[in-house]
Amino acid sequence: MKSSCPGPWRRREFLRAGVLGLGGIGLEQILAARARAGQTSRSTSVILFWMWGGPSHLETYDLKPLAPSEYRGPFSPIPTDVPGLDICELFPRQARLGSRLSLVRSLHHEMSAHNDGSIELLTGKTPDRPDPTSTAKSEHPDFGMVASKLRGARSDGLPNYVGIPRQPFMTRPVYLSLAHSAIAAGDPSNKDYKPPNLSLAAGVDANRLAQRRGLLPQFDRLRRDLDLGGSLDGVEQFRAQALTMLVNPTVATAFDISREDDATRDRYGRHLWGQSCLLARRLAEAGVAVITIDALAPTLSDRYSVGTTISTHRRAGTWPTPCAIVRRLWIRPWRA
Repeated sequence: MKSSCPGPWRRREFLRAGVLGLGGIGLEQILAARARAGQTSRSTSVILFWMWGGPSHLETYDLKPLAPSEYRGPFSPIPTDVPGLDICELFPRQARLGSRLSLVRSLHHEMSAHNDGSIELLTGKTPDRPDPTSTAKSEHPDFGMVASKLRGARSDGLPNYVGIPRQPFMTRPVYLSLAHSAIAAGDPSNKDYKPPNLSLAAGVDANRLAQRRGLLPQFDRLRRDLDLGGSLDGVEQFRAQALTMLVNPTVATAFDISREDDATRDRYGRHLWGQSCLLARRLAEAGVAVITIDALAPTLSDRYSVGTTISTHRRAGTWPTPCAIVRRLWIRPWRA
């Protein structure tokens, strides 16, 4: 008799379906049961150091020392505090934190263009068609936007999604509405840094702000009459969040990187990557759900120079290695 079994599932298909779903229990049922029982999970934060053209895994976390010289990296592995888990010799402090690391060495994509690969990894969705020009935008929201939607607005005004200095350019919120785009934090390495749009313009006090806020419903009615395509959906929610951020001291405190002492700021590095990691840590400690560091180049002035990011880690003495900067995210939580 001919079998109708299609064969073993691929790992990705298995995870997407949900292991519990195979037994008739889905994630929705698990979460609903937890809610009925009064069991809620602790809110977590994710810092994504999204590096363009960074060091290879063969030079960092998967050195393959027994591979032929044409494939293996130039560095030697060192053991971590987890037996069998070796990483690059350049990371002795990370090696002492091995029990806190989760290395996913199977993560990959099969797209030929950087932009398409970024879209797949950030959204979990493979683009419908390849884009060799690397200018396409996503047709689905990225995971930070999804987290913003699921978490909902915070009472303290803190955003759920922040991009430093901005979110990756190829993703957009599409059907989730503009309200779930990342708040662009700007460059925290600037002298006297203040995040964009989180302070009142000169001459605008609280009374004038209230007057202007009272005019908004009139403009909203006009907008609804003109916006037949729905392209501005979510603007009102986004604006309400912005107004809450303006008047809430919790937000100002979270973004105020000047509260960090000079020794800490120097240790992170007085440049875009280092100060971005420091600000990301502050935001995570305050409770922001997702913080993405768009690490295209160590300074904004270098962002669009040809080959800047790929060659940056070679400039010894000019900029620290990317992984050295990421390591500094752990300075306060774990002093290894």
